[in-house]
Amino acid sequence: MFDMSDIWQLYALGAIFATCVENITDKAGIRAPIDTLVATFIRVATYSVLVPTLCFIFGQPLTFYVSPGIVVFGVASTAMASVYTLTIKKVDVTTFSLLSYIGPLCFLAIDNVIGSGINLYQSLGVCGLVLGGMLFLSNGTLKLDKITISALLFLVTFSGSEAYYLKYLVLTENISGISVLASIWVWAALFLGCAVIAKGKLPLIFDNRTVTYVKYSATAKTFDATSSILTGVALTQTTVSQFSALDVFFPPMMLMLAIAAQKWLKIDLGESIDKKTVSKKGLATVVLIISGLMV
Repeated sequence: MFDMSDIWQLYALGAIFATCVENITDKAGIRAPIDTLVATFIRVATYSVLVPTLCFIFGQPLTFYVSPGIVVFGVASTAMASVYTLTIKKVDVTTFSLLSYIGPLCFLAIDNVIGSGINLYQSLGVCGLVLGGMLFLSNGTLKLDKITISALLFLVTFSGSEAYYLKYLVLTENISGISVLASIWVWAALFLGCAVIAKGKLPLIFDNRTVTYVKYSATAKTFDATSSILTGVALTQTTVSQFSALDVFFPPMMLMLAIAAQKWLKIDLGESIDKKTVSKKGLATVVLIISGLMV
């Protein structure tokens, strides 16, 4: 019998699509005049509320788990969420595709060191995906300062650490992947809420200027929670390096969605997209597709 649960690639690609929509919506919403800490808290709190609802809809088991590691990652998540907010304000959405090129090769090495490595054929597929991703950006003019590069590297480090910890708990504690992510981000929401109160910014949450942002945030976090559910399922079926390798499909998918958002939905994302540049992505897309089949 054909078992959809064995096809982790579908879950991974679904997670990428949801992340693309999340980033586009976040980018559009963050243009509103809203405090960075308040914006971060609203996003994380909305995510924490939506996860149980979407788990029920998707039929995914959800258990809130407490451990020292979960609390530590909760603290780290507050920093990650803040870095994400600052970065999404500063750079265009397709710049986040840099995360897709740095991570896979690092995670490939780690997977082999810890004994959960993949074969040579699959390793070549990971390298091919990285190459295709770099080719995809080869026509662009990417200008990043040291602060932005540091922020992107931090996001890569955090996402990889979170993925490995998720796999560890799934194997040792027999809980679902989404339960790990939900537990981490509930703590993050709690810590961010305390920070908002401590800094006297609680009244800003109820300010009229936050209404527009809340609408965007609710949409973005719906897709974020969906991405987390799909990610949790995929990571239980494959290695971190294989899963992260498929992230290089993020640039072409983001590009197509950004074009659609700017051209048809009239959403100003600040993206510079022209037909000539888009047409030159053909070779990179072929490399990505072939390499994706190898992993």
